[in-house]
Amino acid sequence: MNKIKLFSILIIAVLVGFWGCSKKVGPDSIVGKWKAVDFADTSMKSMQIEMTYEFTKDKIINEGSVHGQSLQKLEVPYVVKSVEGNTIVLEATHPQSQQKGEFKCVLEGNKITMTDPNQIVMTLEKQ
Repeated sequence: MNKIKLFSILIIAVLVGFWGCSKKVGPDSIVGKWKAVDFADTSMKSMQIEMTYEFTKDKIINEGSVHGQSLQKLEVPYVVKSVEGNTIVLEATHPQSQQKGEFKCVLEGNKITMTDPNQIVMTLEKQ
């Protein structure tokens, strides 16, 4: 009987250890520099788009080029609207127009599937 109890306690301790070590997704999970590596819309793929997104704790810094032509660097402030499972929704405010829009970020390891306010879906990879 003692061996069964000991074995049960050992199994529970191992399971609790795994649960305790699992990384939770939160706002800090996206902080850092990310590069767009794929677009869901095939027409976007033919435009030679190079985009990087740097997420800080309160803004998104976007830089890039289309067909080799540099785009204006954009710094967009945001607030975290919600965190559910591996999905973070950011409410961003465009710095010139003050228009609000949502960025939906679904985290999968070192990648994010991001949907921007224009419903453009892209895959970002941690740099």
